[in-house]
Amino acid sequence: MAGLSFGIAANVKWLVTEQSKILDFYEGVFIYMLSAALLFDQMTVVLWIFAASQLFWRTFKAWKRGADIDKNQKLAIQKQP
Repeated sequence: MAGLSFGIAANVKWLVTEQSKILDFYEGVFIYMLSAALLFDQMTVVLWIFAASQLFWRTFKAWKRGADIDKNQKLAIQKQP
């Protein structure tokens, strides 16, 4: 549970558990981050966080895709004795 009567820690815990997509930092979430950055005058920080998250996620997805391709090739090609 979260809300005004709860502490900051409880609200952050709720945000992370219930709104897990905020940790993905996709372009849709960027709009909300951008709005918050404009409200708190922290544009540079948000842009750096977004850039770092995109670098991490794209590198991870590229590695995972390469591992999947490698796995599929090993299964598809079997040498006959």
